[in-house]
Amino acid sequence: MDDQNIQQIGQNPLNQPVQIPEKPTVNYLTIGLVVIFVCFVIFGFGGYYLGTQTKNKIPSGESVLPTLIVTSPSETPTVFPTNTPTIQPTAVTSVSQSITLKVAAIGGGAGGERYDYAFTFNADPEDKIVVLKRDINEVKNYPAYNQGAFDKGLVIKHGTVDLEIIPAFEGAGSDLLKKKIPVTIVNSTLTDASIYRINHSDIFIPEGSTYKPRAGAHYTVAYKENPAECRGLSSSTPACIWSQPVTLRDGHNLYIYCSAEDNAATWCDNIVRSLNVSVSKYSN
Repeated sequence: MDDQNIQQIGQNPLNQPVQIPEKPTVNYLTIGLVVIFVCFVIFGFGGYYLGTQTKNKIPSGESVLPTLIVTSPSETPTVFPTNTPTIQPTAVTSVSQSITLKVAAIGGGAGGERYDYAFTFNADPEDKIVVLKRDINEVKNYPAYNQGAFDKGLVIKHGTVDLEIIPAFEGAGSDLLKKKIPVTIVNSTLTDASIYRINHSDIFIPEGSTYKPRAGAHYTVAYKENPAECRGLSSSTPACIWSQPVTLRDGHNLYIYCSAEDNAATWCDNIVRSLNVSVSKYSN
């Protein structure tokens, strides 16, 4: 029995070599492909990110050139709106001015009639208008003069140049001239005659005369440039003025004086060219 047991034990399968199961074969090709794919994805996203950052960042000191868009003649070019305002040149133009004065006829045998003088003219916006008033002492010498009509005339001021316009009811005398080159103005609304601007420096002053004309110039329609027409005053004068006022179409007279001469009186000339005056009797 003991030998049999020993034999059985010797025949026990435990004495046979143990068979170890084989490990599965690793697929290195598949792993390599996965690694390569992951690298491509990482580098792809990384390159896209770096490229975007580089594109949006402009190095200092460098300018970005505009993209040139070329269109064919058949295409309509695209017009992009702009918020830049268009600057228009500022043109300073004269504006129409109107003023009405109540004037009493004093002098020249006038009996105290009163008139409404309505003046209309073109002036620069910054010009000033000053109404001239009668002196109260002058009024006392005319009992028939209505005390409510104190207006004498007006002055238009343009910087340092003044243009004075005063209704006149008597003549202003005659003057001889040293030359016959006045400025001629045409204003068919004011009068049918030509209006002449005479420089006061051109007035001939005889030796020993105490007459001193004002500085500046005045306007008249009674200018005579033919020496023969001035022969009653002097045979040697080249021209003369028989009376100073500007006679309107309705027969009323205006004394118009400019404080400047020559080119400095151009502004005065423009006012006279645009001047319109209407006169009506004031009965109230």
